[in-house]
Amino acid sequence: MKSWSDPCCWLWKQKGVLRGIIAGHVDDFLFCGNPKYPEWLALEKRIQTRFTWGELVEGKFTQCGVRIEKQDDGSYHLSQQQYPDKVSEICPSAGRRKQTKEEITEREKTPLRGLLGALSWYGQQCAPHLSASVGLMLSEVTESTAETIVRANKLLFESKQRKDHKLIIHAFDPQEKLGMYYWADAAGQNRRDGSSTQGIFIGVAPERLFEGHVEKVSPIGWHSSKIDRVSRSPGAAEARSVISGEDYLFHARYQFGEFL
Repeated sequence: MKSWSDPCCWLWKQKGVLRGIIAGHVDDFLFCGNPKYPEWLALEKRIQTRFTWGELVEGKFTQCGVRIEKQDDGSYHLSQQQYPDKVSEICPSAGRRKQTKEEITEREKTPLRGLLGALSWYGQQCAPHLSASVGLMLSEVTESTAETIVRANKLLFESKQRKDHKLIIHAFDPQEKLGMYYWADAAGQNRRDGSSTQGIFIGVAPERLFEGHVEKVSPIGWHSSKIDRVSRSPGAAEARSVISGEDYLFHARYQFGEFL
């Protein structure tokens, strides 16, 4: 059956119990299921023989530029260790570096957009710690100065220093009661045009987290962007971020509910 929450996701259930998931993105597909169920293996084989596939891999593979590695404990590590090294820094002249307050030319903005765009994609894929900085700098490009280029290069350097960073999708016991959580925060009027920024992080963790226990959290989604509505105070910006976080969480819970 096709998922209601994501039209590119299909669920296979036996008597209402989820046994397999197939997710598609452009021409890449992920097959997720328990190999101890022969019915799932037969279904998977029928689909794989129905279409022409370039390569079928499991355990350790690259999906949409992200390296996915299954661990012995059933968890998964997601990383892009080689990606930051492929992004080139911008090399202005020594004299240009000193003109920190001088607005850069349209010709200079092109590589700046390219660098920040590359870091933005990296942040969206598996490096949420870059999201806020990249988002803020992207909003400055139209009125950027030589100092913006220096900061963009510095952010690239920091990302290369942390290129071994990995996202962990933890393996939880099937009997563990899980909950979905979000963290939201905001910075009021911190952008050049006076607008505000929100940051949202969504994860899955045991319900004991609600009781104050320290638990492992599997990242599900993260977001850092301009708040669409005008926020007259820091409190108003934070209220908007909490409302946005609740919207994102509602959709995540809806999809999680479909799985269950």
